[in-house]
Amino acid sequence: MDMRPTQTWWRFLTPTRVAFGWIALGVILRLRQYLFCRSLWIDEANLANNILARGWGGLLAPLDGDQAAPPGFLLAAKLVTVLCGGSEYALRLLPFLAGILLLFAFYALARRCLKPWTVAAVMAVVATNWQLIRYMNECKQYAGDALATVLILLMAERHTRGRINFWPMILGGIVLPWFSHPSALVLGGVGGCLIVQQLVLRNWRAAGRWGACCAAWLVSFAGLYVVSIAPARANDYLQRYWAEGYPPEPWLTPAGLAWFRDAFWAFVKMGFKESGADDLLGWLVSGLLALAVVAAIVSVLIPGRRWLVCMLAPLPLALLAAMLQLYPFSHRLLVYLVPIAILVVASGVELLPQRGLRVMGALLLWGILLLRPLQAQLANFRSPMQGEETRPLLNVLRERRAPGEPMYVYYSAQPAVRYYAPRCGFSTNDFMMGVMARGAPEAYLRELEMLLGGGRAWFLFSHDCDGEERFITRSLAAHGPCLTRMQETGAALYLFDLSPAPEP
Repeated sequence: MDMRPTQTWWRFLTPTRVAFGWIALGVILRLRQYLFCRSLWIDEANLANNILARGWGGLLAPLDGDQAAPPGFLLAAKLVTVLCGGSEYALRLLPFLAGILLLFAFYALARRCLKPWTVAAVMAVVATNWQLIRYMNECKQYAGDALATVLILLMAERHTRGRINFWPMILGGIVLPWFSHPSALVLGGVGGCLIVQQLVLRNWRAAGRWGACCAAWLVSFAGLYVVSIAPARANDYLQRYWAEGYPPEPWLTPAGLAWFRDAFWAFVKMGFKESGADDLLGWLVSGLLALAVVAAIVSVLIPGRRWLVCMLAPLPLALLAAMLQLYPFSHRLLVYLVPIAILVVASGVELLPQRGLRVMGALLLWGILLLRPLQAQLANFRSPMQGEETRPLLNVLRERRAPGEPMYVYYSAQPAVRYYAPRCGFSTNDFMMGVMARGAPEAYLRELEMLLGGGRAWFLFSHDCDGEERFITRSLAAHGPCLTRMQETGAALYLFDLSPAPEP
């Protein structure tokens, strides 16, 4: 039997081609989300309003809407809007480009650290990671955080192998934190690790040069702290919001130790968020991740894997920053650690398959890890991720509202309304902007009294907090019927008839 076609087919599947196939899929998945152009959600809208309304110098002052972002990112986003307009596409262009560049930068990093077929497999993880896909499609800085991490590790990896060139690291360490706050933690971990390595090798000159490099970074960071970080730390709302990202004190109590355990496990699972531990596959993934991380940590003793120490170094610094309440260890603020988590897990997984079963074992292990992410991204390709879809509801208002009918906007929907109102044919003065009265529902009732007896009125909600939408609409229903209710993802539009009740 002639096997030449089969041999040719297998020969075509080189690790490099498979890796670039996954990169191509990653680009397609990200382009699909970007072109879908979902509505801005509350935080995006708040940041977008700052970028569009302020001048260049104004972006260096504390931002409105309880927002915080690196000044370099803000100024670059402002430049894009000046050149391309203020559309959602323009506002999300920088994160989108960062998400695409990350695919190629991570490939360059992985091929230096991992075996060829492991590189091909890990690119599937990066291509389908939901956090990297979601945040490259937001007018926020988190995609840039992840890219900055990969760029720093890419430069540092060369130094762990003795290929020393200080200038890219010095310049990168000075510039990157101005575009990504948590990159300072990555730089601190990597810089400290490289200094220790040189001291262990008794290379005093290299250790001194690394010390000077870190000093230059600190000078740049001091300026960044004064301009950007200190004002954010002075924001009471942000401090309350970030509180869950800090460990409870004292740290060595059962509650504190449980926080550190949960934080480390959250780090491990960052690359595989879709694989929850609520079924057999979830338990298999959790067990495999635990084994992979143990194998990776133990493998730092293997010659030629010093790079892994450098990759892990930012993690203890990130936990220390949370302990000192300098940077929270929670939610989307940890997107910068996703590339590190994926790399650590991959370095452990490639050690697990045993001799004789290496190919089948590797396929099985990576198949278990990738099944859920692939399923999730296939579903997202058919129906892209959405957040708070206020734009289509404002278009409905434009088409169906009669002249003079009041339009009430729930406070959490107001940032999006301020952004979309002029783009949907309204002025912000056309709307009645509701008060924020969490924990004081009587304030909402007093506000709604102004609309009673006035006939038909529209009510727009998004980003509902503590069931307030339900409270307000139930209160309105006691005064008049709900004529229309339209629901979009994360947003709702109601039309009530609040005309006076007919006299008996």
